[in-house]
Amino acid sequence: SQWQTFDSGTWKGITNFNNQLVALNTNQIVYRHNGSVFQQVFSLPQPGIKFVSNASHLIITCSNHVYILNFLFSALANITQIPNTQNIFTCATTMGNDVFIGTQNEGLFQSELSNLNAFESLSPNGPLQNNIFRLEKTHAYLWAIYGGYDRTYDPNLKQTSISKFSKNTGWEFIPFQNLLGATSLGNIVANPKNQNEIYVASYHNGLLKINNNNITLFNQSNTGSDGFQNQQLVTPTYVSVRINGPAFDKEGNMWVTNGLTSKPLKVQRTNGQWQSYDFSTLLPNATSEQFAPLVIDKNNTKWLPGYGTNGLIGFNEKLNNKIIILGLDQNIPSLDVRCVVVDNRNQLWIGTFRGLRTLSVERFLSETELTANAIIIEEDGLAQELFFEQSILDIAVDGANNKWVSLAGAGVFQVSSNGQQTLNRFTVANSPLPSNNIQDIEIDDATGEVFFATDKGLISYLGVNTKA
Repeated sequence: SQWQTFDSGTWKGITNFNNQLVALNTNQIVYRHNGSVFQQVFSLPQPGIKFVSNASHLIITCSNHVYILNFLFSALANITQIPNTQNIFTCATTMGNDVFIGTQNEGLFQSELSNLNAFESLSPNGPLQNNIFRLEKTHAYLWAIYGGYDRTYDPNLKQTSISKFSKNTGWEFIPFQNLLGATSLGNIVANPKNQNEIYVASYHNGLLKINNNNITLFNQSNTGSDGFQNQQLVTPTYVSVRINGPAFDKEGNMWVTNGLTSKPLKVQRTNGQWQSYDFSTLLPNATSEQFAPLVIDKNNTKWLPGYGTNGLIGFNEKLNNKIIILGLDQNIPSLDVRCVVVDNRNQLWIGTFRGLRTLSVERFLSETELTANAIIIEEDGLAQELFFEQSILDIAVDGANNKWVSLAGAGVFQVSSNGQQTLNRFTVANSPLPSNNIQDIEIDDATGEVFFATDKGLISYLGVNTKA
């Protein structure tokens, strides 16, 4: 047999509906073939995504519409919204009087054709999405966010909800509609002095403060003349307030970074006032710099992990605005510093796109130049650099001062306090990890449980090392 061209048009889908050949064209029109030519029977307001039929209905899914048609190609339903959700539809079908709709971000929903104002979520009890960007563990909840930015700190503009879990109530959600328009949620931190206060950094819209049911968005409009700034890299008409952090000092002040600005370090004092620190004369190309989440050591020094321009920046306003920059000449293997953490012995662990370094934070107080150190281990009788040229995604410190280190595409390692011994390594091959890309590691200090946020799901390891 030979294939013949039936129609030379461009088609998105084809189905047999009520013994009729029905097809969806890329011109957003549904056609029925009458035996000779295609005849238009229905038109769509936007491109179709899925086009299926069953014994009763023709179901057409668009990103913001689900159409259910009868045998006469009349619309029995045009579903545009699932109440209390912010959805992009991906697929749909019917079974009798029941309608099932799949969404891009919030799972599967069911309703009845006779009552499309009431929907039930059919998703399993778990996080709203598999791809989890950051976690935060408080006494009461495990929090999860899904937005953020890519490796080059380009905000993804995702409109996502926030998830939280407790053993008493299971998974609960704060819908995007309640987040005051904040997208690209890149980090989440609890106030250590009041864990009912949760701060969520948006890498496009500012900083959310969540206190039970009260939500506030800090941005360039409500933090005063010395507060948040719009990006200064491109035209000012493009508003993008790129906040990361926060971190709290011993006095309870909250510090954040504000990327692509001349004043990239901000603090909200305990009296509610905002203050900025001008780095334009201290930092080369300050308005081009972007930052991973900062940390603060016991001496009040802020450590800012930069991307691509300056490497690692140490700053202490109580030492006359002292600043030290560590780049390639200071043995930082890459100017793309992905994460930093201060361990229980005041050592700074520095994860970069091309390897690991450590540094004693005490040296910042007395020295004007610093050099980071590689960890040298013995492997097969040879001296080797720990995690040589590996892209490090996150580092966490447990109660025994052991380090949990996640590597891009290589799972997670637990190493001893000085890095000389590998205590555990988990990958998809030897553990229940759903992915070898662990984007965030969070440890419950009270129980020792270690949580891994991956691009394909959330899992925990029942560790035993707790903090006093």
